[in-house]
Amino acid sequence: MTDGIVSGLRVTFDQTWLNDPSRKWPVKIDPPVAVGSNSGRDTFVQSNILNTSQGGSTELNVGKCPDSTSCGGSNIVTRSLLWFPLPAEVQNKTVLSVDLNTYNFHSYSCSQPSALNVHSILADWSEDVTWPNQPSTGAQLASTTAANGNGCPAAWIRHNATGLTAEVNGWAHGAANNGLALLADESNINSWKKFNSREGGGTTTMPYLWIQYNRAPNPPVQQSPDDNKTLMTFDPPTLVIADGGDPDGDTTRQYNYEISSGGTSLYWSGWSTNASLIVPNGLLKDGGRYAWRAQAKDAFDEGTWSPWRYFKLDALRLGPRGYFPMDAHAIGDGVSASANLASGNLVVEGSDVNLPTVTAPFSFVRTYNSKASGKGLQVYLDEDNQRPSQATFTGAEDGWNWST
Repeated sequence: MTDGIVSGLRVTFDQTWLNDPSRKWPVKIDPPVAVGSNSGRDTFVQSNILNTSQGGSTELNVGKCPDSTSCGGSNIVTRSLLWFPLPAEVQNKTVLSVDLNTYNFHSYSCSQPSALNVHSILADWSEDVTWPNQPSTGAQLASTTAANGNGCPAAWIRHNATGLTAEVNGWAHGAANNGLALLADESNINSWKKFNSREGGGTTTMPYLWIQYNRAPNPPVQQSPDDNKTLMTFDPPTLVIADGGDPDGDTTRQYNYEISSGGTSLYWSGWSTNASLIVPNGLLKDGGRYAWRAQAKDAFDEGTWSPWRYFKLDALRLGPRGYFPMDAHAIGDGVSASANLASGNLVVEGSDVNLPTVTAPFSFVRTYNSKASGKGLQVYLDEDNQRPSQATFTGAEDGWNWST
């Protein structure tokens, strides 16, 4: 189809299939969904019917009644009320488009069609409602000029407008769903129309909503690094994901990354199309354990986060480790030197002071690590060779700093 500006594809139900009396409602074509008033309620109110509900009527009337024979009086006006339950699958989703479809089997004049207007309803109501206690109506959401029946074939009137879509989208996100009202020019008999109600049309020609909605993309699949991996690198690590797909088949997506440590968020990348993230310089500290996750979004909605993955950074403290290839030598006087053959990291360790005490031997051990920050000098206060406490000297421009 085309409107002279843009082209698009309209997907429609096969009417024979849809109108089959055995058809169960709501009818879904994933992800759109059709919701009939048979699962909700509909009625009309008439200005000279003050005490009798029309909730069981087979028709819905709208506009100014053309004669006293039809309505039992002169200057009689009618209004119709519709309520549709919102399907669970639409809850908390972004509603993209809504059609309200009503089957018009009679109009006062096919040659002089008039506007049929859809309005919001501002209060709850039941099918027992009558003219005196009808709910107030709100903004006009859609308007369609048409006339069918009475000299021309009966036909569907389809209402589609941004206001109607916004109203249903509000229902999907917690706004009160009080239904929709059908109103017309109540001063002009050309506005008089009749529609099938849920009792009159059944599943064949009852009013229904056609709702198209968006589902958020699936979480990205984390590829690298592996969960709980120890990273031994001097370069910022790269986090890699694979797209997790989209239940609606959308192909345009963006991704967001989060890095945290100890339950505290450290970094959000912001949205981009990049399926990888180089961790910013200076964000990670040697020896730290970090968590990361990612999420995707399409043109309308953000998806849920992927599970947390963890990694540990062991980049600078590349000293004696059982899993590193080391070349160790005793220098003498209690001093030893070892070199990491993978990284070239040099570690020199020696004991300067060994003092007997009443409880246990006490020693003063110095360790130099060429890859450590500052001057790489660490001093241990050793008790019975258990090293229960540690102090660190770090180089600074104005001298040495001591920390425990």
